[in-house]
Amino acid sequence: MNICFLIDVSPDKFKGGGQAHLVALEREMRIKNSEFIIQNFSGSSPNVFLRLAWMLCVIPQVIFHHFFKQKFDLIHAHSIPVMVSGKILSLILGIPVVVTVHGYNESRWMEKLVLTKIKYDAQITVARNFLSVPNANKNVIYIPNGVDVSRFQCDKFRIQNSEFRIVLFVGRKNDQAKGFVILEKALELVKKEIPQIKLLVAGGDLSQEDVLQMYQKTDLFVLPSLSEGFPLTLLESWAAKLPVVATRVGELPYLIRDGINGYLVEPGSTQKLALAIVRALKNRNLAKLGENGYNVAKHYKWSKVAGSTLKVYESVVLSE
Repeated sequence: MNICFLIDVSPDKFKGGGQAHLVALEREMRIKNSEFIIQNFSGSSPNVFLRLAWMLCVIPQVIFHHFFKQKFDLIHAHSIPVMVSGKILSLILGIPVVVTVHGYNESRWMEKLVLTKIKYDAQITVARNFLSVPNANKNVIYIPNGVDVSRFQCDKFRIQNSEFRIVLFVGRKNDQAKGFVILEKALELVKKEIPQIKLLVAGGDLSQEDVLQMYQKTDLFVLPSLSEGFPLTLLESWAAKLPVVATRVGELPYLIRDGINGYLVEPGSTQKLALAIVRALKNRNLAKLGENGYNVAKHYKWSKVAGSTLKVYESVVLSE
């Protein structure tokens, strides 16, 4: 089977969940079947205008490859702009198009249009909440994200810092959907109860090794997002046996059991987020929540993601 992967920014240029998903999926697919031919088309810049320009430029590139190098059996698009490109290419080349929904924000009209009004041969969603969204697509399959827990395990005990209680945020501070401003305001309230609180921020410019070190020297991972799909950072923090506080969005309510493997709060509330952080850091059994989270994360394997995705490919190709 020859597959065309489309994503608007290369994993080398942008550290996002969709990019990490694509890299892991491609790796596991090659392991499962060495005869698979996967051609990855990706943009070179996270700039929004260049991404939109590349969305158009990639169409003739794929057409040329299909007719003069290697014919594709299907197209798999992993980001919203190139889902439109994938649909156009599907119509021109007469091959099926599969898209993966990595997150859905109904308030963004472009997302709503591309994800729910355009028909694809199959939609894969990493978060179950998208299954209940009114959608022109009926062939929507839930396939959750995965994690390689072995990459996040440490032989040593978690580094303890007696001077500070360290909270970790992983993501882009300028992405409003990630809720960083809300976290900053919440921590100002937390300081009244826990003056030695300290915030670490792992931005998109850090390597996986740098982020791993942050996981290992942190007391608590906080995910204050206003909108999410299935954040890989949750599985990564649990793989590192790190307890979490997160908002009730996307896949998170299905995974986090409040007070058992983490704490859940309503999105957008500075006060409720602050109370949850204080509650967590004052919990003498906080490490147990991290252990319980690890026991969840270890069941989410990229090999399972690849196997389920291959079944989707086979179903749409055979139905042509």
